[in-house]
Amino acid sequence: MEKLTGVANTLYVPLYGRIYVSKKFPEYFYDEMALKIEEKFTSGISKGSFEYTNMAYGARYYNMDKMIIKFIEEHKICNIVLLGIGLETAYDRITQKCGLGEVNYYGIDLPEVIEIRKKYFGERKQETLIAGDMFEMKWKDQIDTSIPTLLIVSGVFQYFFEDKIIEFIKNLKKENPEIRFCVSEEIGFSEIKSEELEWLWKSDSVSDAYIKHFNRNNKSNEFEMPEGLKKAINTSTARIERAKILKKIIHSKLHGIKKILAIIITNLIYIPLKIISKFNNGFRNKLINKKDNYEFTHPFKEGDIIFSCGWYTSNKEYQYSRLKSSLQNIKLIYLVYDLVLVKKGLKHLYDGQKIFSKYLTWISTNCDYIFYGGETAKKDAEEFFKENKLPIKKGFPVKFGSNIIRSTGSCSKEDVLKKYSISDDYILAVGSIDPKKNYMTIYRAYKLMLQSLPEEKIPQLVIVGGHPTGLTGEFIENDTELSKKITLITPSDEELDVIYRNCKFTILPTVYEGWSLTLPESLSYGKFCLCSDVAPLREIAGELSDYVETMDSVEWMNKILYYNENNEILKSYSEKIEKNWKSITWKDCGQKVNEYLLQIADENLKYNGKIYYDLTLIWHSIFSKSNVSGILRTQLQLAKNLISEINNIEYIVLLDDKYIILDKYSINQLFSSKSIEEGFKELSHQIKWLTTQKSSAIYEKKKNTIGAIYNSILQKGIASKKAYNYDSFLLSHLESDNIPEEIYLNLVNTAKNNTKPLQRYLKLRKKILGLEKYYNFDGSINLIEFDKEYEYDDAKEIVLNSVAPLGKDYVEKMKKAISEGWLDVFEAKGKRTGAYSAGVYGVHPYMLLNYNKTLDSVFTLAHELGHTLHTLYSDENQPFSMADYTIFVAEVASTFNERLLLDYMLENTNDPKERIALLEQEIGNIVGTFYFQTLLADYEYQAHKLAEAGEPITAEVLSKIMEDLFDKYYGDIIEKDDLIYIFWARVPHFFNSPFYVYQYATCFASSAILYEKMINSSDESEKKQTLDKYIQLLSSGGNDFPMEQLKKAGVDLSKIETIEAVAKQFDLLLDKLEVEIEKL
Repeated sequence: MEKLTGVANTLYVPLYGRIYVSKKFPEYFYDEMALKIEEKFTSGISKGSFEYTNMAYGARYYNMDKMIIKFIEEHKICNIVLLGIGLETAYDRITQKCGLGEVNYYGIDLPEVIEIRKKYFGERKQETLIAGDMFEMKWKDQIDTSIPTLLIVSGVFQYFFEDKIIEFIKNLKKENPEIRFCVSEEIGFSEIKSEELEWLWKSDSVSDAYIKHFNRNNKSNEFEMPEGLKKAINTSTARIERAKILKKIIHSKLHGIKKILAIIITNLIYIPLKIISKFNNGFRNKLINKKDNYEFTHPFKEGDIIFSCGWYTSNKEYQYSRLKSSLQNIKLIYLVYDLVLVKKGLKHLYDGQKIFSKYLTWISTNCDYIFYGGETAKKDAEEFFKENKLPIKKGFPVKFGSNIIRSTGSCSKEDVLKKYSISDDYILAVGSIDPKKNYMTIYRAYKLMLQSLPEEKIPQLVIVGGHPTGLTGEFIENDTELSKKITLITPSDEELDVIYRNCKFTILPTVYEGWSLTLPESLSYGKFCLCSDVAPLREIAGELSDYVETMDSVEWMNKILYYNENNEILKSYSEKIEKNWKSITWKDCGQKVNEYLLQIADENLKYNGKIYYDLTLIWHSIFSKSNVSGILRTQLQLAKNLISEINNIEYIVLLDDKYIILDKYSINQLFSSKSIEEGFKELSHQIKWLTTQKSSAIYEKKKNTIGAIYNSILQKGIASKKAYNYDSFLLSHLESDNIPEEIYLNLVNTAKNNTKPLQRYLKLRKKILGLEKYYNFDGSINLIEFDKEYEYDDAKEIVLNSVAPLGKDYVEKMKKAISEGWLDVFEAKGKRTGAYSAGVYGVHPYMLLNYNKTLDSVFTLAHELGHTLHTLYSDENQPFSMADYTIFVAEVASTFNERLLLDYMLENTNDPKERIALLEQEIGNIVGTFYFQTLLADYEYQAHKLAEAGEPITAEVLSKIMEDLFDKYYGDIIEKDDLIYIFWARVPHFFNSPFYVYQYATCFASSAILYEKMINSSDESEKKQTLDKYIQLLSSGGNDFPMEQLKKAGVDLSKIETIEAVAKQFDLLLDKLEVEIEKL
């Protein structure tokens, strides 16, 4: 056998796979030529391959042959081109089944491989072998592509890097613009739509385009690699299919002990692959074949009615299955909005068809009644149930409300249009940037307008749809040509009211809906809506709208322009709408749903007068930080309007394995809220409280065990202290950095005596948020809604400008850090969360970020660059042995940068909301990094002192320390209970790294005093001296004890005023915050 190197050496592997399968399972796959070739190898082919691998090759060629035969049958006269042909025997297998016909066969491979092929196969009729590198594209010149041509690349791509494959695909497209691409699926092959690869066709640099779009450094973390291409590069799906075939053959062909062993081996392969496939598809369905091995707590009794809206791959369906098996007379009702996910012709829009099909199957078999989003959704569902031979349960169509919170006058037309850069003459589309909303067709229509019309003739389109996501959002957001003609916004309800009232007309290009929320809204405003011609929209609007072929960009363009230029026709539609349209309010909707529930109650002989409304979908949305989308809005509006209709209704959420009834206070807050967004916030508050209680309850339950563990750690520390003759356990931990004990005590005592700014801030938050009770977790709620996005390029410039006070050298070093590829910037699949800077002595630091355009991510950039610059200065000025600096000084540079950034951004914005968000950012750092870490440090000190004094250490003793500290720091402002006092059990540093957390606070205090001297001092000489000392601090690495380093920089942590500097800055920031709040 010829000895080859590199990729060429792989040509024998699939050949042996075909030989193996042809011998073992000839009735499934038989390759006569492969068997003949085997006889020519005098030294034999290596038989080291695992049986599954051999079967996998057989399965792959079985599918490939089917595709080739189908292509030949369809085209008769055609080319079959095998790229990387190796010792492939498809020519023989296909001609044996179909004859030679008028098919031209071509094989391309490396010269040494072609020589081997000729040796074993010789010259064959209508087969042309071309020696060369398939990636160089010279082979195409020898093929007549004027006739249908099928290019096959089988078992080749896995040997090359992804960017080489992508470059090859682009070159194929460049050479033949009409080329179409297919990939293997679980069943057969599917085509990749050309528009999914537009980013590639238009790119100058394939590598840059690949990095940008395939979630390596992807600034739009919502972008996904086209599914087909993903499968072409990652062959896991094909492997699953091969494993299925392997299972089938083994079960039918093997017997006895061989079959048992083969089944075990096969399942070791197949089952993990299938599990991975399910997981990657996001499917966590727990409905089927799950053992009831844990307790399910719920408030339900026989005769209850449970109403659940919306679906989510959560645990609730599984729990309802358990419930139905234990309570025979409970009635379960689900609301199905639409069937887009399983509608024929629309399955390409989403990945979740199988999940949703199982969900519908579960509903059909477990629910007693089904509510639908309109008659069309009811009809579609019942057709699905019929086709799948499922039970058809009694259904009720629901028409959802269309009333929006009307502006009270606080939002004027001029202010709203100016805020969002909207012209006086605009059309409106309301709906998220979602595949079914079909904005890509409208995007194409607008591109056509630009090609044929002057800009002034093209109407501005305002899309109210949240943050742009997916391919459509990427196109719209980054198209500079259309930036003035397509505007994406996320207004409040009151602003949306103004925008609806002043638009010219609306459009709704959706490919399908249930009961649309936006079309009734448009008609309720008397606005004509140009709609897709689909049944659900015709059900709503009838003759009050005009309709367009959904995917026809040209027709959309023509009709948008037609109505934009014909005000009289729009006026006649408005008059018709005013005369014939009857608005449905959410109150009407609630009354209708109540009628249905009463009807169900009458039919339920065991009904006991209790109705539960499941808000679990809301719970998931709160913790995934979703916007209030159409489905959430519907659920919240129904919840809000049902309480006025049903006195005995309870609202519930599933928290893991327990259904919790929401308290009446939070529910009343939801229903009395001015807008549904405010109600959502109130409900979020209640659910977060429940979740915190549940989480803390786990520690409460185990507190005695955790307390005993902590006591053993304390006793071990005391023994170590005595063995090494330390005066205290604290000193034994401070000694390595030569930190005096009075530094620690000065920190905790001074912070404890300066809690007035903290309590002032909490009172202010409570007032602004309008909370009757303020909990510790309420600190995570923003004071105002602020969703401004900061592009990364802008963020770099902002941070660079902000550090100008640190001098030219510092700025130049930072420029180098952010421009020479040291940063892994954007979020990506599989990438760890968080951010850090990692120094590499003799090279440079590397930084990991997960930049997502938020204000917080801008501050994180400044923070991590602080660490990076600290490392740069240290490495440049210290030998390797002295370059590392301690944690005691590490956070000085990072927090100093954050404060400079705050100043710069405050100086360069007049927007009160942005200023409030900026001040909140910095105040949050003071609360979390200084005050709370010092509180924890004080707790540690007291716990260890008690242990050293021989006092008993129990959970109750530890909780009492925490209780006293919370009282001292927070006063009576926050709500406290036993569960908050158990917080000591949740801090891993207490158990793993005693006396560690205080260093966060000392760094923050050091940064504060340096900032005060360098930036706020009126003495220019002091400013200059402080800057020089600060750079010396950064340059000193670990060449001295940290206390000495800080003293040289002008920081004396033994002085009370050093710690008090933080409290003074806190008060100043609060003064500014109150001023900005007054402006709103």
